[in-house]
Amino acid sequence: MEITAPTEVKADQEFTAKVTNVKDDSPVEGATVYLVPRYQQFSVDPAKGYERPKLAPKKLGTTDKEGELEVKISDVGNYFLLAEKDDTRSNFLSITVTESAGRVTFTTTKKVFNQAEKVVFVLRNGTDYTITLSRGAPFEITRPNGTRVFEPVSTTAKTTMAIRSIPGPTSLQLKLRPDLLLPSSAYPALG
Repeated sequence: MEITAPTEVKADQEFTAKVTNVKDDSPVEGATVYLVPRYQQFSVDPAKGYERPKLAPKKLGTTDKEGELEVKISDVGNYFLLAEKDDTRSNFLSITVTESAGRVTFTTTKKVFNQAEKVVFVLRNGTDYTITLSRGAPFEITRPNGTRVFEPVSTTAKTTMAIRSIPGPTSLQLKLRPDLLLPSSAYPALG
């Protein structure tokens, strides 16, 4: 069994991994494709008493009847792609995931905040064009299960936004609403 795919992709770029039979180049349907961090400690012939570390693969999915799987990797880094079916493994295919150019990110200084703690938002435009927000606050705050807790009132003026007492666990997530970002081309130039 052999796996093929690009050897370098951008973060969040969709690509196709293909698994084929090495004997006749036929597609392998139902092969599970894994993503394995490339630089894990690994030894072919470990010393006596040495316990080989377990590989920490991430299951990406299963190939279709064409032996293909559409894949998207979000985390920048160096990896191997590996396919497996019926106790047969493919080659380890080296793949590098690089930072995606032209990316807009919306983050906070940390992931979880205590009640009444000051929150700092960072909207970073890594693109080559100007982004105009269709409203003043293009985000919402949700619980880990997706329940919306807070969505600020849209305004074009600066305003202080605060979350009042929220019953239940205080673990919240901040999600950028991409549907509220518009490229500058959406607005005609003022003459």
